[in-house]
Amino acid sequence: SCASGGRYPNSPSAAHAGDNWRVQVGAGRTEEEARFRWSRLMGANADLLDAAELYIFKADLGARGVFYRVQI
Repeated sequence: SCASGGRYPNSPSAAHAGDNWRVQVGAGRTEEEARFRWSRLMGANADLLDAAELYIFKADLGARGVFYRVQI
């Protein structure tokens, strides 16, 4: 789910609505793995990421499987 809204956007374009943009900083095969990756990244870079807003974006890549993208 998106950390701010509790829903999964239906398409990548939903993550880029209007003038807003995000940067992908990681990904995991499960939402828990994605949150763990964010936790590790924050632990190593808290001074840079403290004000960042976390978004977890579910991406179904068909035959490649489902990934949970970590975006700020």
